[in-house]
Amino acid sequence: MKKVTLGRSGLEVSRIAYGTGPLGGGMGHFDEAAATASVRHALDVGINLFDTGRVYGRAEELLGKTLGAELRRDRDSIVIATKCGLRPSGSDNPGDPGITRDSSPAAIRSDLETSLSTLGLDHVDILQIHWPDPMVPLAEVSGTLAELRDEGKIRHIGVSNFTAQQLAEFDAGAAVAETSQPGFSMLNRGPAQDDLPYCAQHDVGVLVYGPLAHGLLSGAGYDPSRVFGEFDWRRNHPFFQPETMTTNQQVVGRLEAFAAERGNTVAQLAIAWTLAQPGVHVAILGTSKVAHIDAALPADDIELSEADLAEIDAILADAIAIPFFQVEDM
Repeated sequence: MKKVTLGRSGLEVSRIAYGTGPLGGGMGHFDEAAATASVRHALDVGINLFDTGRVYGRAEELLGKTLGAELRRDRDSIVIATKCGLRPSGSDNPGDPGITRDSSPAAIRSDLETSLSTLGLDHVDILQIHWPDPMVPLAEVSGTLAELRDEGKIRHIGVSNFTAQQLAEFDAGAAVAETSQPGFSMLNRGPAQDDLPYCAQHDVGVLVYGPLAHGLLSGAGYDPSRVFGEFDWRRNHPFFQPETMTTNQQVVGRLEAFAAERGNTVAQLAIAWTLAQPGVHVAILGTSKVAHIDAALPADDIELSEADLAEIDAILADAIAIPFFQVEDM
């Protein structure tokens, strides 16, 4: 597995990271034994960056249990990135999204302490603000993370789902964002306009989530009439409704043909394309299955030429782009 320096954090990490979002149940039921095996397999094949979050159900617990022995034996060989700043709203209102942003100093500290206890660690390598909280000035949030870094509870400071403007406001505080985690894929290229250029200019390490467009670029062959499970956030999202799905499945079909001509799958192409974009360091593969990891690994060795990228852009011109959506929409 190829390694890359994650921007100004200085961390040496695998270009493909393991994402534990599916271990939280947010995309439906998962098999715990299979998920545990996938975490172990990711480490065995050379993935050393594991991304998790406080609101990902039991993800931190499973990650800590599975990698516990390695983390105790050689802590610096594994990079653990977690997230804070979201909590269940506790409301029974049917219109309530069920999640609340809270980046107050008390909430950040509480989230981190819970994460450390659940993971079985005395520090995490990267603590990321999961979503910006409009009620707390970002410079103040920056200050809170700077204090935690000074206390030795976190090594590096990151953000997630921040715009370029929000990154600049955060950087005006006591600490600068060393990493940024945007949602980005062939079908969601919005961050390439302003956010990725800001990160490249300021040497912010970028680890992208959703490079497979939440399954649309996985090659699994979505049925536009598919009904997602009760606890799957895609169930009511407008992007996953039949009309949009039908259009994008046609585009994915053309991408599959493009990839097949070069001996690759569309999932491998999607990850390679993501890693080829200026400013991107890492693609996070969210999965709970060993087979998905093995299927993605060849992407690390794919080199796309300028002609390849231009042809892909021409294909993507017919796609319906994933709009930027907020955590409350998920």
